[in-house]
Amino acid sequence: MLAYEERYEILKLLGSGTTAQVYLIFDKILGRKLALKRGAEKSLLRQEAGILAGFTTSFFPVLYDYTERDGMALLFMEYIEGENLSERKKRIGYYTEEEALGIAVNIARALVCLHTSKKPYVYGDIKPENIMIPVDGSVKLIDFGAAVLLGREGDCGVEEKRGGTPLYAPPEQWTGRPDVRNDIYALGRLLQDMLKMGRGGILSQGSRRLIERCVQKQPEKRYPSAEAFLKDAEVLLKTL
Repeated sequence: MLAYEERYEILKLLGSGTTAQVYLIFDKILGRKLALKRGAEKSLLRQEAGILAGFTTSFFPVLYDYTERDGMALLFMEYIEGENLSERKKRIGYYTEEEALGIAVNIARALVCLHTSKKPYVYGDIKPENIMIPVDGSVKLIDFGAAVLLGREGDCGVEEKRGGTPLYAPPEQWTGRPDVRNDIYALGRLLQDMLKMGRGGILSQGSRRLIERCVQKQPEKRYPSAEAFLKDAEVLLKTL
């Protein structure tokens, strides 16, 4: 980081995990704020950079640059001004059914992009802290450190290093091959979490059925794809 001091000023630490830290920095040349993700797990951060570089969708942060210096990987990314779902929940107290479902719809749209690209990935870590709501009210997925390439042969069993968060990950997350239905389960758990503290605790039958199908323990009983979930969720959202 010392080599960049003449151009970048570190403003504050935004977050810290087991493999990397994220800083808010200021680019003195271009006069703008950026997010810098810095860590020693170069293979993971290099993969994350590769994933972000392959998309121009508004659902993911823009990657500006990637480099490796002094044994550290450095990702220079779009700084997303807003709040994650955990912060938002603390601020607003509850989600309406319409708002929660609208967020889930946008997450599903992001998953469709990720699952159906030329180099498709399972996101692998849907949770409130990884879903950002920018000031314009849109939805962005951040932190692709747990993403796993779909269709990879050979080393996708229990020996593979897989990420995830136990509260939201499906039972097979750490023992099975990567599958888009891993993300479907996590999306259902997230929606369930957003709605369980809703006003009055009363949900429509449509939302209950949507969640129940997502969080089945057996993957074959869940929605088979993000597109299938999205189709039902968009129809339901129109009725609320």
